[in-house]
Amino acid sequence: MNVFAIGDLHLPGKADKSMDVFGERWANHQQRIAKTWQSCVGPNDIVLIPGDFSWAMRLEQTAEDFSYLEELPGKKVLIRANSPMYGVLAMLVSLVVTPVVSMFTPKFKE
Repeated sequence: MNVFAIGDLHLPGKADKSMDVFGERWANHQQRIAKTWQSCVGPNDIVLIPGDFSWAMRLEQTAEDFSYLEELPGKKVLIRANSPMYGVLAMLVSLVVTPVVSMFTPKFKE
C-alpha cells in the first residue's frame, strides 16, 4: 500500500468551468490527472485529496466529479478545504458519499 496526496483538483462537474481558462498549460487538465493517477495509484493505495476537488457550488453539481473520482483506483480521502463554501459542501457530501470516498475534517487547536 502506498499513500499519495493531490490537492485542489478543481474538477469541472456541472459547473462548466474548465482549467483551460488559466492558459494552455492547463489544457486537458482532467484527462492528464487521470492518466498520471492510473499509472501511479493501485487499488489498495490511499489518495489524500486536500482542498477544493470541484468547482461546484452546489451538491447536485458534484455528481460528475464524484463519478470521475470513483472510477480512479485507490481509496480516496477528501480533506476539507479552507473555503467556507467548501465546508458547507463537505458537510452535505458526507451524507451521500460512496464508500470509495471518505471525508475528513481536520481539527486545529486555536
